[in-house]
Amino acid sequence: MSKYPNDYRILFTRDDGGLSISIPTGDGTIQTNRQRIFDLHGTLELTEMGIDDYVIQHPPDRKLRNAWVLSTDRFYEDENKSREIIRNLRNKSLLLLDSCAWTETRKPNGKINDVDDKAVILRNIPQRSEFSEGNILNLKNMYDEIFFINQWAINLNKT
Repeated sequence: MSKYPNDYRILFTRDDGGLSISIPTGDGTIQTNRQRIFDLHGTLELTEMGIDDYVIQHPPDRKLRNAWVLSTDRFYEDENKSREIIRNLRNKSLLLLDSCAWTETRKPNGKINDVDDKAVILRNIPQRSEFSEGNILNLKNMYDEIFFINQWAINLNKT
């Protein structure tokens, strides 16, 4: 491992199961940076990864950031954790749509049919093959779809 801090990252799994990636500071050695992480998080199971390996393995976006998992020599997006994130986002979006439905039924020209259509899309997500059998790319597309509906509902609630 390089002695230059910007040439590596320190990765570790937090107590909540999430993955943390530490960018070492320029004023310390690897051991100093490891000690700082231990002082903050109390973990000794740290993985140093050279910047080249880190860049190659790093997912291109942070949509499913909480699904990142560290194995012995690499990190990746776990499909089961990704499904759980999508399921939780879907449930929150359905609650938001319920709120929209209540509001829209009280408006003279409310968009209750649009709200119902979006709710059907969300309710059907667990039955779709892209959800149960899909890969990370399918799951990210589904995340985008839910996020779009969520933003639509937020904007509808503002009117």
